[in-house]
Amino acid sequence: MKGIAPHALLEVWRHAAEGKTVASFDCFDTLLWRGVGAPNQVFCELAGKPPFSTQGYTAYHRVAAESLARRVRFEQREVPEVTLREVYQQLFPEPDGAAQIAACMSYEQDAESSICFVAPAVLACMREARRLGMSVIVVSDTCFSAGQLRALIASVSPEVDELVDQIFCSSDYRIGKARQLWHCVLGELCATPDTIMHLGDNPIADVQAPSKLGIACLRLDRYAGAAEAVLRRREFATRLMFSGVGETRSVWTLYDGLECQTQSGRTSWHGELGWHLLGPVVFAFAKTLADEFADRTRDTDQPTVRFAFLMRDAHLLRNAADIVAPNEPHPSLHISRKTAFSASFDNDHAIQNFVKLSTLEYRLSPAQCGACLLLNDEERARFTEAFIAKEDTPRAINDFFSAQMLDAIKTRSKAFRGRLITHIVAQTGLKRGDTLCLVDTGYNGTIQYLLCDVLRKEMDVTVIGRYLIYRQNLRLRGQASGLIDASWLDQGLIHALTQSGLAFLEAMCAGGGGSVVDYEPTGHPVCNAEIVRRPLWMGACQRMALMFVDQVCAVPASALPKLTRSRLRESALTNLGAMLFFPSERELSEISQMQWDVNLGGDICHDVCDPKKGVSGLRRRGLLYLTGGGEFRSNGPFELRHAGADQLTLYMACVRNGLPMTEPALSYRRIALPLTFAFEENVVRRCVPAHATYDGYYTAVFPLGQCTVRVEIGALTQWLQIESVTSFPAEAYGRMSETSGPQLRFETTDYVLDGVTRHGGGLLECGRTAAMTFAPIPEGTSDYIRVAFRPVTLHDGAQPQCDDPLLPAAFSSAAALFADGAGDDCGGKDESAAISRYAAVVDGKLAAAASVLNAALYTAL
Repeated sequence: MKGIAPHALLEVWRHAAEGKTVASFDCFDTLLWRGVGAPNQVFCELAGKPPFSTQGYTAYHRVAAESLARRVRFEQREVPEVTLREVYQQLFPEPDGAAQIAACMSYEQDAESSICFVAPAVLACMREARRLGMSVIVVSDTCFSAGQLRALIASVSPEVDELVDQIFCSSDYRIGKARQLWHCVLGELCATPDTIMHLGDNPIADVQAPSKLGIACLRLDRYAGAAEAVLRRREFATRLMFSGVGETRSVWTLYDGLECQTQSGRTSWHGELGWHLLGPVVFAFAKTLADEFADRTRDTDQPTVRFAFLMRDAHLLRNAADIVAPNEPHPSLHISRKTAFSASFDNDHAIQNFVKLSTLEYRLSPAQCGACLLLNDEERARFTEAFIAKEDTPRAINDFFSAQMLDAIKTRSKAFRGRLITHIVAQTGLKRGDTLCLVDTGYNGTIQYLLCDVLRKEMDVTVIGRYLIYRQNLRLRGQASGLIDASWLDQGLIHALTQSGLAFLEAMCAGGGGSVVDYEPTGHPVCNAEIVRRPLWMGACQRMALMFVDQVCAVPASALPKLTRSRLRESALTNLGAMLFFPSERELSEISQMQWDVNLGGDICHDVCDPKKGVSGLRRRGLLYLTGGGEFRSNGPFELRHAGADQLTLYMACVRNGLPMTEPALSYRRIALPLTFAFEENVVRRCVPAHATYDGYYTAVFPLGQCTVRVEIGALTQWLQIESVTSFPAEAYGRMSETSGPQLRFETTDYVLDGVTRHGGGLLECGRTAAMTFAPIPEGTSDYIRVAFRPVTLHDGAQPQCDDPLLPAAFSSAAALFADGAGDDCGGKDESAAISRYAAVVDGKLAAAASVLNAALYTAL
């Protein structure tokens, strides 16, 4: 029988119940739903309580104990239906275990009461049954007795307790619904099967078995439609981020009761995204913030706290707060990092420190830096020229920042600061001695840090921060926190979440409009034109998220589990993880067309992700492509999810858990790539290891110099596919590996291919003498080449593997020979001083490349 979606249940049930006199309902997953992803996850609540904790027991042991109790009865040729006491007797079999058993039974009932809620659609059917004059019964396969189950129902919903006339539990009758329990029900009721209408979720116990007796049945499908896919995403995200899921940690599904409401407006993919994932995140934040505001309001001994939401990114958070706490003020502040920087230059050190950190920490271009410093067009041009022309930053500062220039910046900043403070006061009513709480999506608190000293000096105001996600900033000295932060999570996970790039989350929470760059004397913000066009679906997604928040606030408490602070934040993290790490295919397709702008009042914007470029990057360098290489995209995990879940899980292992994996150590698959370095009349031959990356591709790095370099591809492979050939200067090949300096993609005109037949898609058919030849580069320069290629078929006898790739010696002549062993300098002593001199140059460069390959870790992403 096809299951019925919760929102469609009442009409179907009403029609099926015509002429019936008894309305029967299953209990768990029908009448009572649990706010967790699987029934046994309710036992995770027991893991932290004694005597569970003192014995080291988890939910696993509770499940195993029930299985063992059933097995014992089965081996005794008894029906394997057990009571709750018999379950815990398996965990505490000692004669003095009665007190422990009683405590565990009480804890389990409390846990069920805390996690269970009434499905509104089923409650509606019960009310309809009572209106029609039908008697109402509950028939359940459970370890609870009828008395224990009624107590649980009463604790969750007194109304349902009043509606239920009689309860039948398998543990009382020692028989399940799939066997003979229905005969007991009919006997006790003195009813015929055709008078009963039963609703349940189990296709056998609630449909097949009673139907054979002539009882009318309906099956409720709690996870109909998109809800099942969302549940999988939540479970994937939880298990990706945490261990112990199903033992000590649950997958929270706190809001499934809302599925019983109408699904109007949720037929689109973006409607489902807003309702199922974004909505729970912003609700949890708004509810937690409202609770803190209420606590602070009651504390009359503390300074007045004025909450303010930073625009643009906190737009959705503010709207959610308006719904959760409609009687509290939620003013907006239009402050960008640019305006915060511009207001902070009240002394020479602040200016000089900002410039030093502009590229290292703030990642600003010289043009962005000049705009923050309030330089005019002519000054900005000179400033940019000075920094581009000189590598030594302290000298650039000394040359450009004369005493006159420093005074000019401080004067402009003072005036700017006055306009910004006017804006803050006008929006919030801030007074001297108050506390200003800045609310934002996160994650570093830069604006808060920049305004702390400004407002303390100007108004004796303390600035604190509340963020959706917060990575600890030591400069804030404990004056900031987040719904998702290190107070309950390890720094590795916080790093992985923020390193993943929160640009997508910020865009989903942001309002429209350009970045604020200045303020009028009245404090009114002056904004640039919006440079990134927001997709239409984003507004619809935000509206659905707010509809979700509104519905959560409107439903009765019995339709939700107890929403504790810990459950709210853990559920928010689960839904955030599902958004960031496991987007659906449709979401990923739409997100890949998005851009986001750097909120610095300029015109710089970046792609959120590009799955095709991500695959190309993986082929070229494996996960290390995420470190840069001339391009910046904010949400690398989206690209990895497109490439494959294996890449995503490796990413999390490296970034979240600090797995120190290098490019050579990633795989034992490697190929010896023969090279010839031709110096005038002297030739040096070497092999370099090409390491496996992704999709069957390999990557190899080798130097160019004042010689002709030939890659002897014909000695290796018959068919070869080239993904890319890139060049970068030697100084860019450091610890971060190709993240700075230009990366030039070589076209086929930049090197010569001999002995090959070209086919489409970079496919080459290679003869035995086929080679890629690179011309000498000017004296005094030193570049490296990275070749990413896929060997489709190897020549017979080709050497498939070098020696240990972790050793620099793998680059030297002693480590790898040509396939046929030929060569003037392969594996033996140099026959001339000239060759030895050239060989030393080559070996030195290869050793340097090996050193970098073995030092560049994926944890540096």
